[in-house]
Amino acid sequence: MELKTYESAKFALAEVLRALVAKAPRGADAVSRGAPELFARLAEDRFNLLVAGRFSRGKSSLMNALLGVDRLPTGILPLTSVITAVSYGSQEKAWITPDGGRMPYDIPLEKLRDYLTEDGNPGNRRRVSLARIELPVELLRRGFHFVDSPGLGSAIAANTKTTQAFLPQADAVMLVSGFEAPLGAEEDAIVAWVAQARVPLYIVLNKQDTVTREARDQVVQYVQRHVQERWTGPVPQVFPLSARDALVAKLTRDEVGLERSGLPALEAELTRFLLEDKARVLIAGLCERVRQLMDASTMPVSLVGPLRERLESLERHFSGETRRHTGGTASRPTRPFEPDEVVRIAECRLCAEVSRQVFNDLCQYQYELATFAEAGQALAAAQGLCAAHARLYVGLATDHNVCFALTPLFKRLTAVLQEGSASALLATQARCRSCSLQARVEEA
Repeated sequence: MELKTYESAKFALAEVLRALVAKAPRGADAVSRGAPELFARLAEDRFNLLVAGRFSRGKSSLMNALLGVDRLPTGILPLTSVITAVSYGSQEKAWITPDGGRMPYDIPLEKLRDYLTEDGNPGNRRRVSLARIELPVELLRRGFHFVDSPGLGSAIAANTKTTQAFLPQADAVMLVSGFEAPLGAEEDAIVAWVAQARVPLYIVLNKQDTVTREARDQVVQYVQRHVQERWTGPVPQVFPLSARDALVAKLTRDEVGLERSGLPALEAELTRFLLEDKARVLIAGLCERVRQLMDASTMPVSLVGPLRERLESLERHFSGETRRHTGGTASRPTRPFEPDEVVRIAECRLCAEVSRQVFNDLCQYQYELATFAEAGQALAAAQGLCAAHARLYVGLATDHNVCFALTPLFKRLTAVLQEGSASALLATQARCRSCSLQARVEEA
């Protein structure tokens, strides 16, 4: 999918989602609960690559090897039931999100073991729900959002439940098994789920350095035959490798050792996927999640039906794939999707164009605020957005991004209050970024 086509698909899907949110009842409806996360995924191009497998298979070691850094905690004991997300950042950073809705806080990267391992955080007594890490690694900048899941089948029952609960958010799955006991029961269940969900699957057989070449070939063939029994279409490729040897080779710049480890074949396939398939898979996955919101919503069919048709037209237009229709529309023909055909709340062309450009800008802006500290400082200098556009921003950004991005603004407003200048507390339309854009679009 070309970049221009991909951007058109994102904007069109955002229009469908925005129209769905506008029609949905406030509060408890599934659309109101799930839409903010999907808006954030669209704005950030976040592609979740879930790394799953039994404990002690070497998942964290493999991620360290792929990233070329020794940052994620490893060990023979199972880690706590904490999801660890690794994304791109210009500097190394780590945040801990406690459960219960409490505010995230940053920690030194070298302290991760105290929060993610059973010896440092036994029974997850620190009540950690998510660990987020940013690293300046090229593979991450290309679009992958690595998600390291707790090991399956350990004595910590919550680990398996945590991984299973995250599966629906995965855009692709990297299943890490081993040559000593390939595809255990829990791993086989992951294969079955991925086959049903039809998301990309990469099967890694780790620790090839522990078996002979003949035994390695036999195990690879066994896994391929076993997966083929569950699969329709081309069987996922199996990658035998040694994550430990690969990490040592990368850290010591040993090109021969790296090639011998087997990791370059997996890296080449991931790079190919990023260049050729990632955009299409991401759009298809987000379309499916929007459909799930529609299915879970309490809204009447008369409201959801037209948007469901637009969603299905979008999928056919951008992916060329025909999906099963629901809601009695299976035999109803639809035209190829065009972005300006989306059902809109306002019929006025001027209002629609203003709304589209302001919305797209806010999507980009929330990414800038969550990524670049200088963007937050500039927002603070302008004293925020006006009330109307602030509500729009909060509606499309995640709770974490809102809190993280607005911290400089809160500090500035606190200083204003301490100075007794309450009259200058709120942003005016003249200072609001979105109001300025709206005025320019209206004038044009």
